Amino acid sequence: MKVVVEIPESVQMALPPADSLARDLLEAYAAARYRDESLTQKQVGLLLGLDRWDTEVFLRRVGAIPPLSLADYALERSGS
Repeated sequence: MKVVVEIPESVQMALPPADSLARDLLEAYAAARYRDESLTQKQVGLLLGLDRWDTEVFLRRVGAIPPLSLADYALERSGS
């Protein structure tokens, strides 16, 4: 899929080169969709062309921590 984003000329000078901007936008989209649980970690990796480990590093770097379930909280509380 190809997506086209129009950016006003008055803003273009403040932005990085187009190839870097495209990657920045893709990463921001992937992180946002992971946070709202629209994408899984595996899907984020596929979208960004990353392996499992690099995907985990990326998600930590952008602060996209998966939400904890009640079972996760219970496990944390029990010290297991």
